[in-house]
Order: sequence, then structure tokens, then C-alpha cells
Amino acid sequence: WADRPSLELFTSLANDSDATQVPLMAVLSSRPDARTEAALSGLPHIEVGELEDAERRRLIAGRFDGAQVPSDVSQAIVQRAGGNPFFIIELVEALVDRGVVTLEGEGRERRVVRKPGVPIALPTTLEGVIAARLDELPEAERRAIRWLAAAGAGISPKALSKMAGTDLDEALATLEERGFVSRNHGDTYGFPSAVVRHVAYETTDEADRETMHKQIGAWLSAQRVPAPPARVARH
Repeated sequence: WADRPSLELFTSLANDSDATQVPLMAVLSSRPDARTEAALSGLPHIEVGELEDAERRRLIAGRFDGAQVPSDVSQAIVQRAGGNPFFIIELVEALVDRGVVTLEGEGRERRVVRKPGVPIALPTTLEGVIAARLDELPEAERRAIRWLAAAGAGISPKALSKMAGTDLDEALATLEERGFVSRNHGDTYGFPSAVVRHVAYETTDEADRETMHKQIGAWLSAQRVPAPPARVARH
């Protein structure tokens, strides 16, 4: 998702002989893309493929705290997610959120149990499963994650609450516990994945998004130390 100037800067840093005079490590992650070939050409790189079947099942068991997972549950998750680890994690969380499965027992007897009569119905895309999980959130938490998606990462709970005109502290803390958002340095919030922010933003009503951006821009402009014009202009 890098823009051209960012790729050009990365390529320049990586190929500039003067840059070797100081310790410098540049890291770029990308899907296979012709745009990044120039930046990666001649540089050490690691190709990350899909998880193998055994790795997928270990990840599923790990997300269930090491509990015994029925083969039909594991198979349903693997069939949907393939070898995408983030998709696997989201599907596990979706099953728990919906109460389709529960954890019972202790120690070695701890196991995943399906709720009787409830089918394992899972979305077929990563965006779909995230959207389904967001739809099932209480209104306060859904409002908080959408405000954060509009404002962007690096916002403190206090600042976001002032932008929204309502206290979002408790909702953000709950979202963090459920893995929807992450707490960063300086007591600010962000997203564990750009996909979560994208889905939260795109599933917000267009009129609500417009209102959010106007309020965020107005709040940024009114600060004692005004935000950079480009940041205000984005809203």
C-alpha cells in the first residue's frame, strides 16, 4: 500500500552507499507486486508462504489456549482460512464471540465444545468475518472503533472522546481486551491490522463518516498547538 514517493525513498536509502556510514535497517513488507520489484531488487528478502496444515492446526489450538479441538471445528476453520494466520485467528474469535463454541474442563481435559444445534456458519473472506464480528458488538464499542478508524492510529482515549463528544474510555478498553484495537506507547490506541481499520471505516454510514471527519478536523484546528495543515485537510 506504499505510495510511489515512499517506495522511491526506500530504494534510495537501500542503494545509497553513503547510508552505510551509519547503522541503518530498513524493512519493507509487501505482497508480490511489480511496483515493489525495483525496491527489493538485489536486497535480501524472505518469501512468506501460507502455513502448512500442521501449523494451521497448532495455531487454532493455541488460540483456544491449548484445549483439545474437535476435528470438525478445526476443519471448518481451515477450509475457510486456508493458510492465512490472521484469517484463522479472526475465525476462532468469531466462533467464540457467537457462542458457537465454548471452553470446558481444566488442564489436559480442557476442550472446545460446540453448542448443540448451532451450525458452524463462517464468512468466506477475511473482511467478511471482521465485519460480522463488528456487527455483533454493543453500540458503544461499535461507535468507539469507528471513531478510531476515522481519526487514525496514535490517538489517546481522552482526545478521541473529546472529538466524539462522548466518553469512549471504557469501550476502547473492552475493544482492546477482545483484540479489535491495540494500545501503543504513550497511552494511545491503534489497530493490530490495517484490515480491521479498513473494515470498521468502510462499514460506517457515509453521513456518519462525514460528521466524524468534520468534528475531528475542527478539534485538531482548535488545539493550542494546531495540527499540521495536511492532517487537518485529510478530514
